[in-house]
Amino acid sequence: MPMKLAGYVRVSTDEQADGLSLETQEARLRAYCMAHGHKMVSLYTDVISGKSAPRSRPGFGAALAAVDGDEADGVVALRLDRFSRSTRDTLQLAEAAQKSGWHLVSVNEMLDTSSAQGRFTLTILAALAQLEREQVSERTKVALNHLAREGRVRSRYMPFGFRMHGLPDAIDVASVPKAKRTKLVVHAGETALLERIMELTHGGIGAVLIARNLNRDTVNPRTGNSWTAGTVASIVKTARRRERLT
Repeated sequence: MPMKLAGYVRVSTDEQADGLSLETQEARLRAYCMAHGHKMVSLYTDVISGKSAPRSRPGFGAALAAVDGDEADGVVALRLDRFSRSTRDTLQLAEAAQKSGWHLVSVNEMLDTSSAQGRFTLTILAALAQLEREQVSERTKVALNHLAREGRVRSRYMPFGFRMHGLPDAIDVASVPKAKRTKLVVHAGETALLERIMELTHGGIGAVLIARNLNRDTVNPRTGNSWTAGTVASIVKTARRRERLT
C-alpha cells in the first residue's frame, strides 16, 4: 500500500566519491517512491560514519522523530547500510519499527519490514554485510601478525603498517645498521589506514578513488604528502600478497 515515507541519505568521508553522493541517493529515493506510489514527505541527511549509533546521528534522529510524530509511516534509504553498518543496530531498528507499527524500506535490497519476509531478509542481509566487513579486517590483522612473527623485512622499505621495535621513525631499512635492526611491531596508525584501504578495495573501489577519499582527511604518514593512486595500489598489492601467504 502507498505510504508516506521520510527519506534518509547518508555519506561518510570514504563514500563521497564512489557513486553514493547525497544527490544521487536523493534522486534514487524519489524515483523509487514515485514508481511505487509512495510519497516522500521529508528528507534527512547525515555526513557521518555508519558505524555511529543510528539515534546519535542528527539526521536519522530527526527522521525517527518524524515517524514518532506520525508525519511519516516509515523511513526509506537507498541501501541497508545507510541505516547502520552494525547488525545489532539495524536489527534493533527493525524491532522498534515492528513494535511501533512503522517501516524500514531499503531500495537496493527491495525490502520492507512491513512483511515477515522483509524482516527475515533484513536479518540475513545485515548479518552477511557485517560478516564481510569483519572478514576483511580479520584477514588484514592475520597477515600483519604473521609478518610480525616472521620478523623479517623482504625489501629496502618497511612494510606499510610496521616499524622496528624502538625505532618508530625507521622506514628505510637500509639506513639502519644490521646490528641495530630489531623485530617488527605493528604501527597502530598505519594499521588503521591499511584496514580502511583494504575495506574499500574489497568493496570494489579502485586506487584512484581510494587515494581521493584518503586525501579528504589525512596525508600519507610515511611522506607527509598527499596520497597517490600508485602508493595505494602498491600497498594493496603487498597486503594481498601477505593475505595469500597466511
